[in-house]
Amino acid sequence: MTQTALSDLEEYSTDRFIIKPVFDGVASMGKVLHLGPGQEVPVHPHAKKEVILVPQKGKAVLIAEDGKEQNLEAGSVYYQGVAQTFGLKNTSAEPFQMLVLLVGVEGAAAGTDRCLPRARLPRRLRAAARRCRTSRAHG
Repeated sequence: MTQTALSDLEEYSTDRFIIKPVFDGVASMGKVLHLGPGQEVPVHPHAKKEVILVPQKGKAVLIAEDGKEQNLEAGSVYYQGVAQTFGLKNTSAEPFQMLVLLVGVEGAAAGTDRCLPRARLPRRLRAAARRCRTSRAHG
């Protein structure tokens, strides 16, 4: 197991946002994003990935592809399904720091949260796929 203190990665620039790696796993990765006041990350896709956003400091706005906005703030966790497209903007006068967790979902259909064939997943993720099928069958 590895441990990383997010405070050790904290860095802001007056020119642009900064992203630093936290970990890089087999099917997932973690990054920490730093946005200074007024800075933004353009709208972009995360093909074949689920995205979990965990704000650590400050406030920002998530901007979806359709222009809808969602306020982000520390103390909450935000989830974006497979192949969602969005951007971020720090609209406050304070710095914004957020942990971004990207979970690869190989074979995922764009824009869906469907269950995936277990054979396509790494061995350690196959049990989750089995639970997914069971919960959908009983849901």
